[in-house]
Amino acid sequence: MLQAIHRRKTGGFTLIELLVTTAITAIILLTASTMLMTFFLSNTRTTIRRQIKAEGNRAMSRIEFVARGAQSCDDSTPQHLIFTDLNSETYNFYLDTTTNKLMLVYTEGGIPKAPEVLTDVYTITLNNFSCDSPVDSDKVYANIKFTLVSSETTTINESFTSLVVLRNSGN
Repeated sequence: MLQAIHRRKTGGFTLIELLVTTAITAIILLTASTMLMTFFLSNTRTTIRRQIKAEGNRAMSRIEFVARGAQSCDDSTPQHLIFTDLNSETYNFYLDTTTNKLMLVYTEGGIPKAPEVLTDVYTITLNNFSCDSPVDSDKVYANIKFTLVSSETTTINESFTSLVVLRNSGN
């Protein structure tokens, strides 16, 4: 009977076994939580970069579309690029310095329309808006360079560049 009582007391875990198990569990949980936080931060940066690329590509596509159909290009106003099409409609792409957004104002039938925001989520830095016409050519080229910058804690920026031939510039 004394042996049966003694067995019950030795059937449990010792304090050292519990401490070792707790320490190992803590190390595993700490490692797992660090890996999870790294994944979430990386995923956030990837999402922001993807959004910046989508917004920049959308803005660049809009500018390229207008430029291809334009007859003339005017870059005389700083940070403005103004295209005029065959119907004398104008498309003014410019940097709004109060909001750092890329804007478009166009005329339809000689009447200016409300400004359209092309980059509404991220701030923009204009690197170059210019119209070039080589000496030996009657074609006009629009040179467009801008950079979109995230306003998050981790700064992510993406540059966009395009050289577009104005198809109707010789007309």
